[in-house]
Amino acid sequence: MHDLNLAILCITLALHSISFEMFEFQTPFAYMDPWLAGLATAVNFPVEHMKFLMTIIISILVSFCLRLVPSSPHTAPLKHIVSILLGTQTLWYLFRLDMLHFFLTSTVSYLLVHTLPRRWSYKVAIAFTGTYIFSAHAYRLYVDYLGWNPDFTAPQMILTIKLTAYAFAWHDGSLPAEQLSDREKYYQIKTRPGLLEYYGWILFFPGFLAGPAVEWMDYSKYTDGSLFQGKVPPIPFFDIVFRGFGTAALSLLITVLFAGKYGPEN
Repeated sequence: MHDLNLAILCITLALHSISFEMFEFQTPFAYMDPWLAGLATAVNFPVEHMKFLMTIIISILVSFCLRLVPSSPHTAPLKHIVSILLGTQTLWYLFRLDMLHFFLTSTVSYLLVHTLPRRWSYKVAIAFTGTYIFSAHAYRLYVDYLGWNPDFTAPQMILTIKLTAYAFAWHDGSLPAEQLSDREKYYQIKTRPGLLEYYGWILFFPGFLAGPAVEWMDYSKYTDGSLFQGKVPPIPFFDIVFRGFGTAALSLLITVLFAGKYGPEN
């Protein structure tokens, strides 16, 4: 009950802050709009694409800051709350009311998995999420054929992967160990996660927009510290900061400079 109340409170706070913009107040991301509009015009790049790229960059920077919060069962709720608040703000900034697709599919999938018989609930949940993303893509093709405008189907694809993996992991948690591979044993879910944990994982900001899709068990062990056995490893600066982040920054720069010149209209 405490977990349920905390999840409801967190989502309420997020939606409350979003409602400010409906009444002509600004969300934090919205303050970037004038600068992003000028930058997009200068490099001949669609402003909606620029906003999408900028939110990804911000999520990377925030994830570095989140490492400073010690990972333990006591601090795990704080990380869940940060993910929910930042993830919800990001969805609203980019997709407005289309963000409801995100909450609808994740909530229905959770209910299907945990209310139907465990031996086949995963099949129903997978059929639901697969049908939903197929319908979304079909509708997108109908209203914006070959369009380049970003919409909710981008993060919805990542969400579909996560929800599918979650359903399989829940089913694996009910099987005998001798029927599972080593990977399935590691990722199996034996007990139902609380809503705060679940939505924290659903909205885990470093990867929910464009991937990678994080397994539930990896996220759970990351937030409670067991993934690192109580000690967060140092950042391999050469591999991540210079090679990984540098490659990403170079790719973003090339995209910003040249993508606008080679769109379908050209």
